[in-house]
Amino acid sequence: MYPFYRTERQRLISELTREAERKAVYADLFIKNSDEKVAALGSRTQIRVKLIEYAAGKVSLDELAAFTLPKYLDGLAVYDDVIAAVRYDSSGGLIAAKNDVSLLPCKALAVDSRILELRQLSTGVGSQDMVYCLEIRHPILDQGRVIGQDAVLFDAREFNTETGSILYRLHGSGDPKYEGDDSHWHRVATSYPSISLAYRYPDRAVQPGLRAFLLPFLRFALILVLIIGTVAYFTLYRSSRRLLDSLRGLAERRALLVRETNHRVKNNLSIISSLVQLYRLEESGENKLAEIESKIGLIGMIHDRLYRAPDAETVALKPYLKEMVASILDAHAAAETYTYSVEGDDLNVGDDVCAGIGIIVSELILNAVKYALGPGDGVWITLAGDSTGWSLTVENSGKPYPEEANPETSAGLGSELIRAYTAQLGGTLQFSKTPRTRYHFKFGPRV
Repeated sequence: MYPFYRTERQRLISELTREAERKAVYADLFIKNSDEKVAALGSRTQIRVKLIEYAAGKVSLDELAAFTLPKYLDGLAVYDDVIAAVRYDSSGGLIAAKNDVSLLPCKALAVDSRILELRQLSTGVGSQDMVYCLEIRHPILDQGRVIGQDAVLFDAREFNTETGSILYRLHGSGDPKYEGDDSHWHRVATSYPSISLAYRYPDRAVQPGLRAFLLPFLRFALILVLIIGTVAYFTLYRSSRRLLDSLRGLAERRALLVRETNHRVKNNLSIISSLVQLYRLEESGENKLAEIESKIGLIGMIHDRLYRAPDAETVALKPYLKEMVASILDAHAAAETYTYSVEGDDLNVGDDVCAGIGIIVSELILNAVKYALGPGDGVWITLAGDSTGWSLTVENSGKPYPEEANPETSAGLGSELIRAYTAQLGGTLQFSKTPRTRYHFKFGPRV
């Protein structure tokens, strides 16, 4: 019975550890979000310009403070977890503040430095209660020099709480050890080497009750008896071999199907991984989650087509493109109405080819929606194929394609995706701007 007792104890410890790890993830997100807020404050253009003018002697400190304070407070208005915040000029002069200035005295910051540390504040004179805070400082830079700094004190009490039997504390590398035997404290690292989440739990929290480990033991004993009885039963009846042979054939078929499914899933996950890396490496700061989500939705549509296909090996390309184009245009038709058509030959292709074509066409449709289509404009897709190969043509009306732009050489992420998947599928691209924007792709025989 002892192994079941030990297993139950380990399960309880694992549950407490997973809960602490989840809370550490939330704490990590809180720190990252707070750090980004401070960086955003220092990047406001108008205040930066005024600081540059002050550093050049064009405005006085009083004029700088009068200009900065209302805009600084306006920027802080959306931060509901700020205990105190200040802004200093390069010489340490106070030019804007919120709440108690004494909590954040000026500290020297170099061009490549910042401060991120935990602090504890007393809630009042003679009070034993402490407020747990996260202090973050960022230098405000201009052409390689520090022209000021922002210092913000965030409320971090949410991560210094007691939940059930677990006591949590945000812990800095310079903090003293907590009360009691330090061996009872455990720590979970965050993305910041100087900050971790410390937690501890009483020993009674991982002591399993009698019923908790006795029931698995009884269940194991019952299963063991059933297994012995089953083995004896099939030993007495040799006719069961026929059934076992049948089951073996089914298992082999199932293994084959599982391998095929895993192969398809692996390929599609590779596509998704490549898309995420491309969007992550793109220099633009725009949020690309919606575009990544749409690409994953295209792959989901492929699996749906495979599931409903008679042979489950190929996808009918024309119905897939109709469904995909309708889905994209419906999502962008709140203010404008577009028309579309998918015509030509009925082509069946493998799921890998379908995924590549789906990503190419979705990029072209999204570009048309963003930059070209207006009320009454449309998109036309044509498929053609014979024994020598097949082709795909995508055209759209609306605003003309810019003269200086060329998707065959453009460094944009969308154009790179189109060229990459065209090359991966062994195809070629011909592009023309008149009389309307037209992409013509030519591919070899279908496989």
